[in-house]
Amino acid sequence: MFENGSSSSSNHTTGINARPMQQQRLLFQKILSSSDVGRFNRLVIPSVQARAHFPTLKIDENMYKVEILRLIDNQNRTWEVKFEFLPRNRTFVLSRGWKKFVRHHDLRKDGVIRFYEIINSERNHLHYSVEYENPPP
Repeated sequence: MFENGSSSSSNHTTGINARPMQQQRLLFQKILSSSDVGRFNRLVIPSVQARAHFPTLKIDENMYKVEILRLIDNQNRTWEVKFEFLPRNRTFVLSRGWKKFVRHHDLRKDGVIRFYEIINSERNHLHYSVEYENPPP
């Protein structure tokens, strides 16, 4: 279900109005569930991937902060999404802003989303390149 591509590197461009070539490294990919693209309006990030690749949210024993991440899609458009830890469910999620991303790209269950680190970029550690593909109809 998930792939860790920590050793891979790619120069990748997709689509007609694709972003300029930039060096990036695959962090992980996820097959989208119905809850990731449905009424919950959030993408659950596996704990192992969240801890390995996203900013630390833990402040102390029972306190967590929230970060705004910037996802850069295939058309070089930037989407702001809230990255947070839900202590009640003990899950990491992308929430506010995720629903707009899903609707704009018509993401569907069983599609795949890939998160990349942008290498040698002026962008900071809160920027991630993302690719997505929907399952065949």
